[in-house]
Amino acid sequence: MFLTPDQLQWQAAAQAARKKPTRLRYGRLRVAPELVIESISLGHELHDRQTKLQGYRDFGIPNYWLLDPVRRTLDCLRLANSEYQPDAAGKDLERVTCSMFPGLDIQLQHIWI
Repeated sequence: MFLTPDQLQWQAAAQAARKKPTRLRYGRLRVAPELVIESISLGHELHDRQTKLQGYRDFGIPNYWLLDPVRRTLDCLRLANSEYQPDAAGKDLERVTCSMFPGLDIQLQHIWI
């Protein structure tokens, strides 16, 4: 997951406001991160592609990326009108550029090593 600097501050404030202290560095996530990248697990594809997607959508996570090592795909989804819409996608050795990071050129050939 990726949190912006503002989101990190909000997370720290939410954690500090808790009455019960924790020894964890970050504690439970209380702020919707800007991005979650899910690596699809073999045997859990449906859970990762549907159940988690619904949970992240309901939590208001604006960007959800699905990295599938079996299919060798990257799907970048962006939340629009309360639903995830395709933003960018690539397979095998293609390059992917998502609107969230316009200058970032993801070369999938470096991921499938």
